[in-house]
Amino acid sequence: MQILEKQWERDYYRELKREKRKAILDAAILEEGMSPENELRAKLLESRYGKKLEKGQSVDYFIRGWMTLQFLANARKSFGFKRKARKELASVKADWQFDLAAEYGETGQKVLYQEFCQLTRVYLDLCQRDRNYGAILFGVGRIKEETLQNKIGRDIYTISYEIPQEIGAVEELKLFTDAAARTLTDVFPEIADDFYELVERNRK
Repeated sequence: MQILEKQWERDYYRELKREKRKAILDAAILEEGMSPENELRAKLLESRYGKKLEKGQSVDYFIRGWMTLQFLANARKSFGFKRKARKELASVKADWQFDLAAEYGETGQKVLYQEFCQLTRVYLDLCQRDRNYGAILFGVGRIKEETLQNKIGRDIYTISYEIPQEIGAVEELKLFTDAAARTLTDVFPEIADDFYELVERNRK
């Protein structure tokens, strides 16, 4: 999905801190009014972080949805996986406010896609800053940057491509899949070719 963004939108979806995101959105609403897009952004902001946006005051429900998919990735060989996966998928879609976005039609698709792009940026930042994630075996030293990026790329592939395929939710999660792939390759252009080669090689 190709989206032309205003400068403040670019800032809003590249900002990782929730309180700063709110400040950017509040300023935009004050400047240009409460458009349908901005109305949905405000609703997503509150549903994602809760009414208390200060750091540490509430759960990030979009990250919770991501971690649910991560749980499914780790549980693929467990008994009754597919039955459990459909139940967990409903939880993910609730955390990610699919029903709310659907009320806004194409505008909802656009805004939710943008939010998924920001979510992916948050995940990439967490991976880069996590000492354990980037550590060599037994925590001695740190893997090279290129190796780290490829590791993150494989994880993004698993979460955004493999899991939707395995639980029969390719179309349901396509917006997330596209946003995650686009954001990964925007942030790490060096691994874009390898990432999309992986996608094509394993396309069902």
